[in-house]
Amino acid sequence: MNDLRFTLRMLLENLGFAALAAFWRGLGVFALALVAGTGIAAEAQALADTNAVRIYTVNRKVGDFPDKEDMSTPEAAYATLNRLLAIGNFTFPRRFHVPWSSHQESEPPEKREVSAEERAKFLGAEILEVQLWHGTNATVFAQMPKDVDLRLLCYANGQWLNDGNDGGPTLDGARVRVTRIRAHRHARSLHDARPPIADPSRHLRPFVEFLEREAADPQEYLLRALAKHRVVILGEVHNRQRYWAFNAALVRSPVFAKHVGVIYLELPCNDQPLMDRFLAAPKYDPAPVIDVLRDMHEFGWPDQPTVEFCQAVYEVNQSLPIARRLALGLFESPFAALTNRPMAFPLDHGPFGEQLFDHSLDFTTTDPYRAGYDGFLCLGPLEDEIVSPLIPGFYTDEYAREIDRRLRLMEGHGLESIPEIGQVTGEAIRRAREAWWGQPRDEWRSLGPLEAWHHGSDWKQQLLQAKYREALKAPTRFRRETEQLFAVLRQTDYTQDWATLFPQLSGLNCCVQTDRAGWV
Repeated sequence: MNDLRFTLRMLLENLGFAALAAFWRGLGVFALALVAGTGIAAEAQALADTNAVRIYTVNRKVGDFPDKEDMSTPEAAYATLNRLLAIGNFTFPRRFHVPWSSHQESEPPEKREVSAEERAKFLGAEILEVQLWHGTNATVFAQMPKDVDLRLLCYANGQWLNDGNDGGPTLDGARVRVTRIRAHRHARSLHDARPPIADPSRHLRPFVEFLEREAADPQEYLLRALAKHRVVILGEVHNRQRYWAFNAALVRSPVFAKHVGVIYLELPCNDQPLMDRFLAAPKYDPAPVIDVLRDMHEFGWPDQPTVEFCQAVYEVNQSLPIARRLALGLFESPFAALTNRPMAFPLDHGPFGEQLFDHSLDFTTTDPYRAGYDGFLCLGPLEDEIVSPLIPGFYTDEYAREIDRRLRLMEGHGLESIPEIGQVTGEAIRRAREAWWGQPRDEWRSLGPLEAWHHGSDWKQQLLQAKYREALKAPTRFRRETEQLFAVLRQTDYTQDWATLFPQLSGLNCCVQTDRAGWV
């Protein structure tokens, strides 16, 4: 039994509900996962079921194979590669790698000394079985003294060539591991094979029409979801003012309190007593919330809009009675066609939910968006947003000493060794952190064009070739911008933090990488 007042509950990072809440990176939208008692299927097995697999047993040791180079079968190729490992050739020659491998070892490969125990391990490995799928991919499972070795192979140029190595504690564990690898590669191939769109206007039309017919105000949409479902999980992009402003307005809606008793946040669960103290205080005091945020990572989480959201929860709580009761830009293009106004829409039907899920950087899947999410919230375009501003007074001298202590424990050095900070003071940290917090989001400057879906999975190469053609048509401009680039490189102070480099390049179509040591 909970009273009508809200409870803010903390979740350990990446555990519990936080593991279910998808952290979206790249689009100016939010996914709404509505959980109504259904579980999430084993994604790797579900994906693997789309691949027909043939398995055959071998039960032969590497030493039982002829001592010659033989890449004609997966098991013979495994034996060949293991014999090289047994004599210290840990970097195979290029001819043993798939053509698309990034392997750059020279021929002959470098050798190192191998102990008698290691040599016996490689030659004594017993090949248990081989899995074949798609006719051109194979995995060899071999029993080693302490675990099961996995050698991934691919059939190319008439040979079974090395395509990676992995392992598992047992044969069953290794099989599960390969199931996930196969599922990931299958999903990756689908993501890389999306065709270009011959008629973009015709392709876009049903998406725009769907939004015109189905889109609703985001707050109204979410309030209906809260009334219908016991648990609602709202994904987020970190440090978005617009996102937290939406959450605060949602909490202040009179309807919200009718359906919600507990609000879960992805914060350290050991600090729950601080949040309880904050909510129970007779007067608004953000200090406990700020202490919670200082426990996030070594430099804390100085996100001012998060504090403002907690303030909204606190203020609304004071007015409640204490009573007992129980997707390549295709998503954004139609938003732009409809003036980017805030809207929400379902994913369980319509063209959006049918799209191949491609938003998470952590996991590649063959599922459509609707398989994991019931709705989508669009709060506005990304291009005009900034990272959340710093909490005023977040970095004090006392907290700087705590950060210095954390760094020495974690990385073996303190704040004074960080060039952009240089001293153990709150002001020094604040100046360094201001280079990112409260500034335009660098990662959203490289989202790619809104019409990338016109060109399919090959959009980057297609647009790059178009840039080359454009440059060749305007050599004067190309030369002018190149000279400007090199002029900036010559006068840049490379001791600065990389994020503050090259402000003079804001008008150029270029990108700054972080290999400071390589430049120097």
